[in-house]
Amino acid sequence: IELEPELSTEQADSIALAEATSVLEAEARKFMPDEMGNAEDPLTQLTNPAEGMSPLQKPIKPNPNLVKPDAARELFKKVDPEQFQDAQAKIQKLKKKYSELPDTRYPEEGTKRNSLENVPFKQRLYFGGNISLQSTDPLILSTNLQLGYWINKKWLAGTGITLREQFTAEDTTSLTTGDGHGYSVFTRYDIPKGFFAWAELEWQVDKSLFGSEQQESKGWQKAYLLGVGREFKIGIVQMMSMIMYDFNYQNNDLNPRPWVFRIGVRFSKKPW
Repeated sequence: IELEPELSTEQADSIALAEATSVLEAEARKFMPDEMGNAEDPLTQLTNPAEGMSPLQKPIKPNPNLVKPDAARELFKKVDPEQFQDAQAKIQKLKKKYSELPDTRYPEEGTKRNSLENVPFKQRLYFGGNISLQSTDPLILSTNLQLGYWINKKWLAGTGITLREQFTAEDTTSLTTGDGHGYSVFTRYDIPKGFFAWAELEWQVDKSLFGSEQQESKGWQKAYLLGVGREFKIGIVQMMSMIMYDFNYQNNDLNPRPWVFRIGVRFSKKPW
């Protein structure tokens, strides 16, 4: 039975240093591959840092190519602990903001985590819609079909077409517009846990696109909507619910109450 020769203190220190250096270098290369590859640092200029390592990155025998412990100790003496901590904090901050950063000296060359710059135009298009119950007596439904564009992973903007229909006999006491149509512009900003903020400017006229009889038109009216929503999944369908406030409620007949509740659906996939 052949026994492994007992390692000297210097060899053991060398192996431990090599193990730590190999792990640190591998993690750093994931985030800054170019910068680490060009670094003029004895800790990253090993001839064969993996030689003498097992598949689990554990040393199995001394490696003559490893950094000499004395040289490493001299290098570490030059490291200011406060500067090292500041550098660690900076790296952590950059990792939260960027998915790729070739060189920390030039953050403008990095790719931000929310960026969609490499995603084709067609994949960034958004198709969706929502519906709201405006009144039960008479029954009035408002449908909004929307086309948008993902500016980044959090921010969406677009436009929509509104179709408003009254399905039961008109109630003379109703103060809400019955048949109508219009258009809107909207923007959405995603916040954590599936929630999002929603802002919308809507124009509607009390005239049906399907030729139903109308009383004298009141002309175009505006609604200024701001609120929050949340996406959720039912089966394979991506649904959403929204609650918004109409800041122009007193100057239009579009909504029976200032608070507007909508149920919607997203037909397109997110581009990431």
